[in-house]
Amino acid sequence: MRGLNTQDALRRQAQEPTTFIIDETFGVPGVGTVVAGTLKGGVITTGASLLLGPDLADGSFKPTAIKSIAYKRLTVHKARGCSARRA
Repeated sequence: MRGLNTQDALRRQAQEPTTFIIDETFGVPGVGTVVAGTLKGGVITTGASLLLGPDLADGSFKPTAIKSIAYKRLTVHKARGCSARRA
């Protein structure tokens, strides 16, 4: 029964809005802009398109492509948010 609850929680998490708190940005030659931070909710996958914002100047959100994801210097293809909500 516990496994079913885990699968249900993962399904719900995948439906949450993606919320990524950016702590740091930096440029990497040959790669582009890299962001570091905490994924608070939802799921991010390599190749996904997300909206970045709001822009402080005009409040707009810009489409952004996820080229790669790393966790503790290891390449991963999917990241799940650290939401503390329980089933």
